[in-house]
Amino acid sequence: MITAFGQHFVKTGVLDPSLHRYLLDDFDLRNLGDYGAVRAVDDADARQALANARVFCAAIKTYLASMET
Repeated sequence: MITAFGQHFVKTGVLDPSLHRYLLDDFDLRNLGDYGAVRAVDDADARQALANARVFCAAIKTYLASMET
């Protein structure tokens, strides 16, 4: 899904590349939280992931709204 998002929305210039980076970083963070034995996800990591998610969702809402017209 992350690769397809990059191919269909970022490489085509539809959405900003930072959104793809958010997906990649937060997926890595999720894996670390679920399977990481060396380091836990701390509050700062979680706050950044939430900030990324807010920006991502706002961008997707804007994109979808533009498709309605």
